[in-house]
Amino acid sequence: MEPARSTFNDQEMRRQWRHYRQRQYQYRLLARVVIRTAIWLLSVYVVQQWSSRAVPFYLVLSIVLLAVVVAYGEDAAAEDATATRREPRVDTGAAPVAVEGSNDAAGDIGQDEAQEGDDGVGRVPQPQLDRAVRRRAKKTAENHTQTAAFSSGQVPPADSKPLPNPASISGSATPLFDGVLTQAQQRSVLLAMQRLGTPGATRCAMDAGFRRTLVNAALDDSAACVCGSGAKFGACCASVKDELLAIIETT
Repeated sequence: MEPARSTFNDQEMRRQWRHYRQRQYQYRLLARVVIRTAIWLLSVYVVQQWSSRAVPFYLVLSIVLLAVVVAYGEDAAAEDATATRREPRVDTGAAPVAVEGSNDAAGDIGQDEAQEGDDGVGRVPQPQLDRAVRRRAKKTAENHTQTAAFSSGQVPPADSKPLPNPASISGSATPLFDGVLTQAQQRSVLLAMQRLGTPGATRCAMDAGFRRTLVNAALDDSAACVCGSGAKFGACCASVKDELLAIIETT
């Protein structure tokens, strides 16, 4: 036997699991039969001690109740098996991964399910194993997608700086700030705004258009602030501009 087939044989694992579940079901069924028979014999003995004439009526009543219980039990078992076999399929978005040595199991899944039959237990779901496999498949698919995007150049790295505007480069030696920040710069701006403790300035600093206007405009402390508050620039967003310039120059 090949090593790959011996280490991963899904069909054999499914067969052993089904056999184990069927054996457990048979043990439980045998225990229920023994317990119920003992209780019934004890009740017959009690009825006989109470009145011997009541024993035939009790036997007839027992047969009727037994028929009702058996019929109801078969219906409940059939519904349980049907509900157990209906397992929801979750689309993880990942491409199917071919495992070496498992082609025999993948090719015989339909035949294995057809031979499963109605043994009173049906298919046994494995929720913990399924969740672990789905999480692993989803994580693998996300990593594969990110790797493909980075290799093709469609998505820039998180720590990359934005490219300057070619028109601004040709027009002047110092290009104008376009207001776009990297993730590291955004985190630094947010920490700086929290340190300043100005809610209005923090909201303005989160807008790319305001950052572009604030950094590129030459404002006097006595001029009206560009955020539209009506206050003087020196008392409103001057500290925000200083923090932005420091972050842009250092990161």
